[in-house]
Formats: sequence, structure tokens, C-alpha cells
Amino acid sequence: MDGYQIERLQINTFIVISISIIAAIQFAIMYKFGLKGGIIFGLTFSFLFSFGFQLFLAWAKGMGDSKGTGPSREFEIISSQLLICIGLFAVYSFGMYFYITYLKTGILNKPVFFSWLAVFVGGPVLYYGIVTIRHYSIQSDHIKNYVKANIEILHYNELPLFIEPLEVTNTTNGKKSSIFIGNQSLYHSEASLKQVNIRDKIRMSNPAEKPDNTFIPLNSDKLLISWYSPVEDTYYTGTIDFPFNDFKINKYPDDIARLNLQIEILPTGKVNIYTTKNKHRHTYQIKPKEISEQEKTKFIELIHLYNANIKQNIFTGNLTIEENSKRLKARIDLEESVFPIAYTIKGPGELKSIYFEDRQFWGYDYTYSQLNTFSPKLLPQNITLYFTNTGKESFLRTYLFLDKEKLFNAIQTLTKGRKDTPVEILISIKDSNKENIEITLKENNQSIVFSDWETNIVKGD
Repeated sequence: MDGYQIERLQINTFIVISISIIAAIQFAIMYKFGLKGGIIFGLTFSFLFSFGFQLFLAWAKGMGDSKGTGPSREFEIISSQLLICIGLFAVYSFGMYFYITYLKTGILNKPVFFSWLAVFVGGPVLYYGIVTIRHYSIQSDHIKNYVKANIEILHYNELPLFIEPLEVTNTTNGKKSSIFIGNQSLYHSEASLKQVNIRDKIRMSNPAEKPDNTFIPLNSDKLLISWYSPVEDTYYTGTIDFPFNDFKINKYPDDIARLNLQIEILPTGKVNIYTTKNKHRHTYQIKPKEISEQEKTKFIELIHLYNANIKQNIFTGNLTIEENSKRLKARIDLEESVFPIAYTIKGPGELKSIYFEDRQFWGYDYTYSQLNTFSPKLLPQNITLYFTNTGKESFLRTYLFLDKEKLFNAIQTLTKGRKDTPVEILISIKDSNKENIEITLKENNQSIVFSDWETNIVKGD
């Protein structure tokens, strides 16, 4: 049972207990004070519940108002909540009146009471029975025909998008899943990125939209993907082949199969799907589609809506489309820049593994012999080094977070802008103290110490 199901169970349990307590109070009042007492309690509770519910709605509306104007709902004396409450109390009290009469006198109007019982009790039991059967039928169908997908949709911060619901289909059996992406397109301005640490800058520069509780059909073979890119002023949409068989499927004790899916959206309609079985990158080209200016305005407004609570980062007029286009071009140049690079890594023990977190290195050869050889390589921003037999500790895992933009500028300065000049990146780690870690960039006989990085060190005793 996942967190969402537990939350639903807790809410339903609270509702059932609350209704049971109110019904018991109503029964006790009618038994003690008769029908008149029951009517007074029912009306009083209905008016209080109606007022409280409307007050809650007004508060919720005020909390969600980005202008902070607070509650603005007009209260209704005769509200739908009031009428529903009175109706439920009336139906319940009608049956309880005959039952209480039976308890006190031994006389029961059987036709009326059992007709009420069939409607008041049998109706909800039948309804919830159908709902339960349907729920378990859907759950059984999901276990047999669907897999739970942990989805990440990735893009550059400089390429804010509004992504419409994805549609994943198994065209053989017709099974289909629509994936809604909520709270998306959070945009961060250049000024805000300069105010955070390097680790947060990496995260904010590479937003990942993560839909919740997503299931896709087993053996899906088609993916419909559509989005609007305001910087490019272009809407893209298309159906592509989905490489389901290239994903590793994991089974867990709850019998629900799971897979991890990363989809990357790049400029000019390029889409990458990263598969997990053999670390492949599948690349597709999505075609643009003409849409009206009214539709473009709607998408811009939706992006503003998702950014309403991050006023300093909102994608709006103070950073124009033209200025963001320049930022996007600079980001593309940064991500696609290749230099003849070799890594020299010195550590306190045996270097067991090297891993580059950046998705540009998906499926990359991480062997030290390959990394230690000069060859065209992209710039890193997140490196994990794992050492064993380090002396004081049994192992040492070092996470290095590099400011890629400043690394690019440092290499450009060192090589005087010549991208064909070999550059050696020396990483020296003496022990588990950050002060004893040094990164040096070397070109021929010249070298500079690169200091724009952060680290997280995990050690084992």
C-alpha cells in the first residue's frame, strides 16, 4: 500500500467514525427526548456544518489566492450543504423513530421500517459493494496489464515548457494510460541561480517533472508527447515508438512491477528516452505544429500560474523571449562543448568505480583507462568516486559537484579559446577532509587550481 492509498484509508476511516458518532448522538437524543429533540439537534448540526464548511472553502480560496486577498466567498444561508445535511438527518430519523418506538413499546411497523432499512442501509451497502468490486477489478487489471513507472521528464531551465498529458499505448490490446504532469515548468532566473550553492544550481538548472502514481501498459509501443516552448515560440506534438523491451522491470513484494523512465526534451523538438536494461539513449525528432495566438497565450498563463509563488523567478516581461533565447543558446553551447580531456585521479586507496551523474554520460565507458586517455569528452558537473582500503576508513565515496559554466570558462582561459588543446583534469583526494581535496586543470606546462566545486563525502569504518 503506497502513501496515497494510506492517506485515502485514513480519510475514509475518519469519515466513517465521525458519521457513526453523529448517528449515535442523534439516536440517544431521540430515545431520551423524542422526535422533537432529534429535529432540533438535526437542524442545529446542519446549520453549524453548513457554516463551517463554507468558512473552510473561503479560507482555502484565500490561501490559494496569489494576490493574498484572503477569503472572498459569499456565505449562503440556504446552502447545498445545509439541504443535504437536513435530508440525511430526516431519512435517518424517520427509520430510527420506528425502531425506538419498537424498543419502548414492542410494536414495530414492519412494512415501513424494513422498506426504510432496505433503502437506507441496503442502498449504501450495494453502492460500496459495487465500488469495491470495481476497485479490485481495476487493481487486478493493473497487476496483470500495467507496470508502475517512476517517470522523470527533464529539460533545461533555459527551456521552460508547458507539457501536456502524455499518452502511452499498447496498440496490440488497446490498453492506454494518460499521464498528467502537475506543478511543472518551474523557472529560475539567472539572478536567482547566482544566489544558491553549486549543488542547488545543478538541480535548478536541470528541472525534472515527476508525475505521481503513474502506471503504463505492459509492452507499450507508442508514446504521444506534446509541449509548448515559449522561448522557441513553438508547439510540438507527435507519436513516437516506445522502446518498452529496453527497460529493466523490477518486481516487489506487492506484486506491482516497476520501471524507471527518463524522458529528456531538448530544443528544436528533440526528445531522448533513456532506457535502463542496456543504458541506451533513444533519440526522436518531434515535429512542430501551428497553433493560434490565443492558445499560445493560454500556455504562457499556465506557466505563470505554476510560477506564481516564486515571484523572483517568474518567466515574464522583465526577462524577454529574446533575452531567454540568448540564454538558451549559451546553455546549448555549454552542454555540447567537447574538449580533448584526460582525467588523473589520486586517492587514499584503491579506486573501485567512477560514475558521472550527468545524463549526457548515459551509457558512457567509466573505466579509468578510458578516462585517463586524451579523447573528446563533454564537461562534467557531477562525479562520484568510490575508494576502498583507504587506511582509516574501509571505504570512501566522494561526490563532486562542479560548476560547469565556470569550468568551461576556466578551460577557455587556460587554452586561450582553442578547443583542440588537450586538457588534463587532476583530482587529488588525500583523505576524507574536504580541505585535502584539490582539482587542477593542466595544459602542457601551465596549470590552474579550479575551486568552483562542492563535495559530499560518505565514509565507512
